[in-house]
Amino acid sequence: MVDEVDAELLAVLRCAVPASTGNTRRLATLGPPLHGLDARIVDENNNCYPRAVGLIELRGGPVMHGYLGSAGFIDTQDDHS
Repeated sequence: MVDEVDAELLAVLRCAVPASTGNTRRLATLGPPLHGLDARIVDENNNCYPRAVGLIELRGGPVMHGYLGSAGFIDTQDDHS
């Protein structure tokens, strides 16, 4: 599915405001998270607003704990709930 939003408001307000005319941008919608996962989008201040642009945070059993790189284990988990 595709979500059509106002391109200017997306750039200025960092929020996906639905629009069907004017300068629009089409964004893919991903649906709900898989069973056992919680997901949210947060801004740079860790605030969560509907339809906001930000970082995707996932929580749940399927989320891996880190990566094994040439420098050793790199943790991907933090202490936030």
